[in-house]
This record gives sequence, structure tokens and C-alpha cells, in this order.
Amino acid sequence: MHFGKVNQNRKTCARKVTAFVITAVMLLAFVPADVQADESPAAETTVSGLLTKRNTSYKKTTPMTDTVTVNNAYGRTAQLQAYNYDTREYETKSTYRLDDAQTSTVQLTYDNSWKPYYYSAWRLVIPEDGQYSGYSQKIKVYNTFMSCKTAAVLDAETGEIVFNKNSTVRREPASMTKIMTTILLLENKSLSARIKITQEADNTPWGIGIAKGDTLTVRQAVYCMLLPSANDVACASGIAVSGSTAKFAAAMTAKAKSLGCTKTNFKNAHGLHSSGHYTTAYDMGLIMRYAVTGMTQTRTDFVKKVLADEKYSFRSGNSKKYTAVSTDELLGEDEFLGGKTGYTEEAGYCFTGVFTYGGRTYISVVMGAGSVAGRFSETEKLMAFTKYAVDNSCATHTRAK
Repeated sequence: MHFGKVNQNRKTCARKVTAFVITAVMLLAFVPADVQADESPAAETTVSGLLTKRNTSYKKTTPMTDTVTVNNAYGRTAQLQAYNYDTREYETKSTYRLDDAQTSTVQLTYDNSWKPYYYSAWRLVIPEDGQYSGYSQKIKVYNTFMSCKTAAVLDAETGEIVFNKNSTVRREPASMTKIMTTILLLENKSLSARIKITQEADNTPWGIGIAKGDTLTVRQAVYCMLLPSANDVACASGIAVSGSTAKFAAAMTAKAKSLGCTKTNFKNAHGLHSSGHYTTAYDMGLIMRYAVTGMTQTRTDFVKKVLADEKYSFRSGNSKKYTAVSTDELLGEDEFLGGKTGYTEEAGYCFTGVFTYGGRTYISVVMGAGSVAGRFSETEKLMAFTKYAVDNSCATHTRAK
């Protein structure tokens, strides 16, 4: 083999390849600009005048609108979309054809789908169109008629949500806890069964004052828990059902989960502050819904009767007389059936109520109101909104937020 000749052939091939590349580059330099690939960026689409955050109220009688100007419109379309919390997707509510000009002014009109929420997310979308970039801007709408921290209204028959404000945010329920205590007590004991007051119950503050060793019936205990919110009786009730506060709290949490409460955890039967004791407005609504519609007819009828009573007098096993007086200041109002109050410094002022309208029953929940009066006025606002929603065919929804 002649190695010198092989090396010579390799050098010749390399020269030919180099010459081809140089020629190709020189030819591309002379290709007209309009023949080369267009890599210039799309012109920016901009919108002016869009209100990206608004505070309003469902009481607004005229449609909510917004007038915006689109730059680089040129006959394109704009979409006003709302986030559907049930499907977890944006859905187009309105489509607008823009003028065939560089700028176009259009009036956006919002439908009423924002009204069942304290906060709803919207966005204005203009799809990309070759020469012009796409546009997407989020719009926040706050329905500001409620001032408490969290709230909810549920249809007691269907469980559908009529209104919610931060209803999946965890908060302490305070004495609204006793609704669940009542449920488990009624489902595990007869109304005539007797409950003994233990040392732990006697030591529990803010009770009705019944002493260690004394007894009362389940019927009497339910009245004590739901009317004056007796912590000592609630503690004794839990121990009577499960043998200890810890075991009863675990049973309460398990029952809540069976009702669909995904953000509820109980640590005691009465609702006094305890680390890890929490629920949400939505979960609390599910618990009250079960108390007045989900148990046996006899039990739910009894709960509704207790909630509707202003006071109840009885004698304990030691013949000591007690009078349980309701803390519910809405009793006697038209269409209001009753409710359960709650307060601790950590929870704020709370209230879960039951009312009717148009032949249907609704559950209202207020958590974190600023005062005693506030928890009731906030409940009245929820009742007023429910009437508005029914009368104006506002849509309900199934997923809390």
C-alpha cells in the first residue's frame, strides 16, 4: 500500500469540502431579504384601561362592565373568561370582535357568575395571530359585602354551595364544635341515658356548673351544649361515649371525614382552644347539614327543636335545678330556625345557622366575625344574599374554595 498517495487523497477531499462551504455561505449572502426566513418577533398586543382588581357587591343593580382599548387589534377576537371552580378551568363567557384597525375600543360585560363568591378570577385573552403577540391578563373580582374571615351558605338538601368566602381556610370553630359532639352523643346514646360528670368535666371552664359525680340525661345534655354552650357537659358527653377525651376527639374527626370534611380535626368535645383543633366554614356547614337532615328523623327533629328553643329548665340527678338559655340572638326572626354560637380569642366570633327560603332549607356559617353583634349581622347578610340568589337564579356550585 502507498501511504503517501492515501494522505494526498485525504488532503484533496478536505480542500473540496472547504471550498463548497465557502461557496454556499457566499451564495446565501446574496439571497434577497424577502426570500430568507422571517425571524422578526411578533408585534406586541397591548390593552389599556383594563381594571385588573375591583371591589364590588352583589347588590349592584347594573351589569359590571369595563371599557378597554386594544392596540394592534386588526379584526381579531378578544375573550372574557371566568375560572370555574367546579371544573378548575377557565371558560369563555363573552367573545368580542375587534375593529379592523390598529386600535379598537370595546366594552366588556361580566355575567353574574361572580356573585356566589367572595373572590372570583377572570381574565381577558386575545389569542396570538401571526404578526401580533397573544395577550392574557388576570382580573380579580371581590364581592365585598361580608367582613368576617370566612363564610359559607349550603343548600341543606343538595349540599350545593350558594355562597362562600374563603370557605376552605382552616380556622378554630370554638363552641360550634358541640354540633359534632351532639351528633355522636345522639347516635350512641338514647335520650334517657344518663351521663356522669367526671373530674375532667368538672375542671373544664365556662360550663353550666354541674359538679363532679352528678348526672344528667342525654336530652338535658344536648340542651346544655346547644343553648348556653356548656363546656363541662360537652366534656362529660364525650367521655360517656368513648371513655376519654382523646378517643372521642378521634371519633369526631373520623365522623367528619365520613361526611366529606377534608380539612377538619378535633382535639376535644367543647371547642376551647387546642393546637390542632380546626375546621373550615364549608366543613362546618356539612356538619350542621348532617345534624338537621342526615341523622334519623327522630334525631334530626330533636336537634331542630332544641335549636329553636330559647331556654330549657331541668333538674340533675342530684335534684339541682338548672336553666339553659340560648345564646342565639336571631331566634324569632322570620324563616330562621336556629343555630349554634362559638367564641374564643383565637377563633373570633362564630355562628352556624339554619334558615328557610322558598320552601328550601339552608345552612349558614360565619367564622371570625369581629364582635357578638357581628356574627349575627353577618349571618343576616348571608340570608339576604341567599334570597337574592334564589330570586335571581344565581348558579350554585359544588366545589368549595
